[in-house]
Amino acid sequence: MVNSYLPEESTPQTPGQVQGGSSDVISHRLAVVANMLLVIFVLVILGRVLPIRLLDPTWQLQISAVLADNAFVPILAMALVHLAAYLNPANEALSRRRDQFGRLAIAVVLGFLLLIPLQAVATYNLIQLGDLGAKYQATDASRRLYLLQQAIDSSKSMDEIKARFAKINAPPLPDNLLQLPLADLKKELKSQLRTLEVSVKQRVAKAAERPRQGRTQLVATVIQKILTTLACALAFSALAQPKGSEISLLQALVVNLVERDEKNAKQRQERLEAKLEKELIRAEQEELERAAVASQAPQEEPRLDRAPRPKRTDRKAGSPDEEYLRQLIGDEEDPKG
Repeated sequence: MVNSYLPEESTPQTPGQVQGGSSDVISHRLAVVANMLLVIFVLVILGRVLPIRLLDPTWQLQISAVLADNAFVPILAMALVHLAAYLNPANEALSRRRDQFGRLAIAVVLGFLLLIPLQAVATYNLIQLGDLGAKYQATDASRRLYLLQQAIDSSKSMDEIKARFAKINAPPLPDNLLQLPLADLKKELKSQLRTLEVSVKQRVAKAAERPRQGRTQLVATVIQKILTTLACALAFSALAQPKGSEISLLQALVVNLVERDEKNAKQRQERLEAKLEKELIRAEQEELERAAVASQAPQEEPRLDRAPRPKRTDRKAGSPDEEYLRQLIGDEEDPKG
């Protein structure tokens, strides 16, 4: 495999060739550097992840941070292989290695994307463990103080105090206290116990405050690592190339998004045009219905009481006007004929 990267027989340089070696010599050097970068990356990762503790959230965050911080090494190695294959397209071994790296980068992209929810879950679990640890410390301290108080109050003799202290794994009493009478000993122990209780409460309060102070820093650090992981996934997707495809995975995703956006815009335009067409059809139907109702409405017949009253001329006083009566009933026949 290494021999396939070796340069072919040297040929006279032309003005277009790089000084210090032809393109096949440079591609060979780039391929060797890429291989060494991958070896360095693997050694660094192995040195940081061992021993493996899959269920430990601290280890999960550690491995995620190591991968995100050192991902530029394999990214640079893959880019150098692509450049070497571009400079020496006649070298089939470099072309095969470039295609292999392109298909391997697809799995790497998926792996880095899976690191994002892993970091979020590990952060949540770590915060929960910190809260539980602070609560456990407070509970354990309160329990020991209560046992010491009970041992002092219930003891009737010096030997009983020693026995009860030994039973609860308390430190042995110093010699200067053992020389005191029992009543004075109890009084002195209770005084020291009250002082110890105040000190324990202060220490527990500080222990409970530390997780809250470190929680903000932890979340900020994890958010930074998540963004770095996402950037690494995008970088690998630019180098990833599915088998049989002429474009990278990132380009395929961008093309897919653009086509989907154009399709959605076309569908929205079609729905809008269909809605406008339905509104026009409904308006035309309403207009036709109004016209049909207006044509079928009955016409009002003229009423006699609303007919204009004809003028009465040559009316004699005290006699009916026959011409006026005929006009009123619509009889226009000449009374003389």
